Amino acid sequence: MHWKFGAVAALASILLTGCVSNPPSQPQSPNGDGFRVLSIGDKTENANDRDVIVYFFYSCPYCYDFHTNQLKTWIASRPNANIVQIPVTWNESLGVMARAYYAGEVANINPSFHEAVYSSLHQNPTQDQSESFFAVLAESCCNISRTRFVEVFRSSEVERRWAASDANWKMFNVSAVPEVIVSGRYLVDPNTAGSSENMIPVIEKLLENQRSRPVD
Repeated sequence: MHWKFGAVAALASILLTGCVSNPPSQPQSPNGDGFRVLSIGDKTENANDRDVIVYFFYSCPYCYDFHTNQLKTWIASRPNANIVQIPVTWNESLGVMARAYYAGEVANINPSFHEAVYSSLHQNPTQDQSESFFAVLAESCCNISRTRFVEVFRSSEVERRWAASDANWKMFNVSAVPEVIVSGRYLVDPNTAGSSENMIPVIEKLLENQRSRPVD
């Protein structure tokens, strides 16, 4: 991934914030509660109070750590929550990874394929991340032929989901991952929460606050 930091001093921000396309320009947590309130107007007026969107890309080591050590267990503990994972498509390479994720969704081989991709790219993040690489991985982990996976990978449904995710992260101006948006109103990331370990407790508190709000 191309990191657009122009100074060595920004390395400290990378270590705290995560994998980035641009340096963070917002205060860490102006309210001191581990999150930042979004200000994108009516773009989120129809967001469900239980919506949780998790932005990531597979070869981001911070995303892997957050997914493996916090997110995966939390998702399993909240079967009724609407938790959506969206891969960012900042460049061509990330776009291919995003298509692989949606191919796994359409082929109904996630979360097994999702976990396999994370694990493989964590072990060797510089390996070839082509369509054929993901097809071989899908065949080995999930009992789907390479030919069938490629068909799904190139399908119109994967293209539709890819385009929707591309529009979504652009709408929310996502420039660092892992990043989580709760109820279309609140942004939580390692920067606002203080660490990736603190993100889930902040998300839980926001969801609880949303549940306790009076119904209009």
